[in-house]
Amino acid sequence: MPQRDHQGRREVPEPAGFRPPAHPSSVGAPPSGVLVVHKPAGPTSHDVVQILRRALQTRRVGHTGSLDPMAEGVLVVLVGQALAFQQALQSHRKRYEATIRFGLQTDTGDAWGAPLQTAEVPPLDDDRVRGALRSLIGAREQTPPAFSAVKHRGRPLYWWARRGIRVDAPARRIEITEAELVERAPDAIRCTIACSSGTYIRGLAETIAQQLGTCGHLSRLVRLSVGSWRLEQAWPLEQLRAQPADALRALQPLDEHADLARA
Repeated sequence: MPQRDHQGRREVPEPAGFRPPAHPSSVGAPPSGVLVVHKPAGPTSHDVVQILRRALQTRRVGHTGSLDPMAEGVLVVLVGQALAFQQALQSHRKRYEATIRFGLQTDTGDAWGAPLQTAEVPPLDDDRVRGALRSLIGAREQTPPAFSAVKHRGRPLYWWARRGIRVDAPARRIEITEAELVERAPDAIRCTIACSSGTYIRGLAETIAQQLGTCGHLSRLVRLSVGSWRLEQAWPLEQLRAQPADALRALQPLDEHADLARA
């Protein structure tokens, strides 16, 4: 039977690792701290920030690294005084579960884009796929996708791409520390990838497809962790939207010594 509070309302269990705010009884104090959110596929990271600004009744809300609209998973949100550490926290490593579908390339590199080309998918086996994944390990240069939020002349690359204007963005140095096969189908794989901040998994999906002699796109992406903040600790966005009091309860104090070292 679900647990009920003294007014008969159903109690929603807190995510694993939940710590209550340092001073939950402080009345009138502006909200401040870290909120680990489970972003669903659909909304942008900015949409999440706007939802939480309304729920917490403050403009001082930001995140430590965006997720594409089609992606879901951990979005670390900073509130109030915690925003002072936004830049430092953006460098934390990320870990993802990615599903890559072969045989179709899209203009955005994911399932929401328009088809660009198709190709035959050669017979795949676990050893061949694992070899392609292992080839990613280490440091490399990666050019940001045309449909990304990287700025060029003050506007994101996707603004230029939507107008048919090609922009040659400079490559960035990234590092992959994990690329493991989880599951394989005849025309798709599911894998885990751990990487440095600023890595585009969509770009890696296309690279893996090329290694296997075909083309491909990212069909699903789940961010499993940011530093040591894990998906199991995250609060569902819809719960925070529907129950603003839960957004206040979910705020955790930022320990600048421990949390800045979470990478």
